[in-house]
Amino acid sequence: MNRNKTIALVSVALVLAAGLMAGWALWGLPGTSRSGEFPAFVYHSPEAERGYRLATQQPQLFSQLPCYCGCGVFLDDPHRSLLDCFTNDDGSFDPHASGCSLCLDIAFDGVDWQAQGNSPAEVQALVDEKYEGVGPRTRQEGIPPAG
Repeated sequence: MNRNKTIALVSVALVLAAGLMAGWALWGLPGTSRSGEFPAFVYHSPEAERGYRLATQQPQLFSQLPCYCGCGVFLDDPHRSLLDCFTNDDGSFDPHASGCSLCLDIAFDGVDWQAQGNSPAEVQALVDEKYEGVGPRTRQEGIPPAG
């Protein structure tokens, strides 16, 4: 093979590899991310990305809020609070919330209610009131169920 064909093939291979990696980052395939700030699964949707950003900004609030998606009864890793839907005890990000619209809804409501001036206990009571009956409630430490 002559030198020009070799250079052309290598150039095509590099372009294809760059395009494939860009596609992985865009679509959030394993091991990639758009910004490197979060794992790829966080970029599953704009809502998921917003939820993980809020969880990193307000871990104290998230740790005091229950979740009602059923994650509290996971056999291998039962979640104690909404924070566990977003992060693990070792500080890594948990993929659960990236695909759970209920976790995200609770996160958005909680942050909105706190921004309206409600205390964490009041926010927790509002979450209980709105989501009670949707599914099993997590049993977070610190704040008992409202009622």
